[in-house]
Amino acid sequence: MIYPHRVVVSVLCAAIGSALLLSACSSTQSMANLSETGAGIMFPVDEQTADQILASAMSRQFSGSPISRVTLPNPGYQTTIRFLLDSHTVVAYMIPVSSLSTEGEMIEGFYFEVSNSGTMPISGGNNADQLYDLIIEYAEREADPLPITR
Repeated sequence: MIYPHRVVVSVLCAAIGSALLLSACSSTQSMANLSETGAGIMFPVDEQTADQILASAMSRQFSGSPISRVTLPNPGYQTTIRFLLDSHTVVAYMIPVSSLSTEGEMIEGFYFEVSNSGTMPISGGNNADQLYDLIIEYAEREADPLPITR
């Protein structure tokens, strides 16, 4: 015998579960455009130092989670955090950039981006924010930030 209230409850549970699974969130934080004028900041560090900044920040923020290297669209690292049916992927990139110094000489360096997406908008987004702050902290230990000018 089919009980109508069980069918209604099953349909409601399926609808709520589907909505939760399909409700994804994504965002990107970038040093490319930070100020009101649209100018970003970069750090005059070499590729090895930029890579170490990302690796150290990822390892600290996501200790115990598998972290893998990415190469496209830019080099960096990614991890996916999971809880029950939810998952959230966080990717940190290092983007090469050239900028003019106040003396007019070309300076090579990197700026950093953190993107995140998934179905854990609160904890996933908070982890991405904390990672971004760590990257800035580690980068500032290596070099003073400079405005990106062309």
